[in-house]
Amino acid sequence: MTEYKTVFTVLQSKPPWQPHVIVLLIGVIGTIAALVAVMRYRQRKLIVGIVYAFFLLAAVTVYPGSGIRDMYQRAQDAYRYGQYQTIDGVVTNFHPMPYSGHQNESFVINGIQFTYSDYVLVPCFNNTASHGGPIRDGIRVRIAYSGDCILRLDIADSSR
Repeated sequence: MTEYKTVFTVLQSKPPWQPHVIVLLIGVIGTIAALVAVMRYRQRKLIVGIVYAFFLLAAVTVYPGSGIRDMYQRAQDAYRYGQYQTIDGVVTNFHPMPYSGHQNESFVINGIQFTYSDYVLVPCFNNTASHGGPIRDGIRVRIAYSGDCILRLDIADSSR
């Protein structure tokens, strides 16, 4: 019987904070611009500018971030509730991603191809060999996946 070590589960994934900070900065800049425009042109309806700024900030902060969080939540729920397939086999046709990107990393297990990249924002496994990832040609792995998303990656102890 093959012993495996789990090297990744989607439950480890957390939505990145960087997009939220960028969106928040855009909202703050928009708010400041709206307030400056209202004050510069001496419009007496300052309240309109403040309300506009508040809604701009709220919309920019909440809307884009919810899509990212939903993507992570859906992948984690698929794993938690067993809505995935499992495959076990030896990695073949391994094509590593160059360190600079410009090409996805891919491999095949029993005729099923998996493709991923460090440069794509996903909750799924995407740690390429050029950036320290564990996948290599010839190693034995067990993968839980849903669609093209690797939810769990186990590597056989004899492969390490």
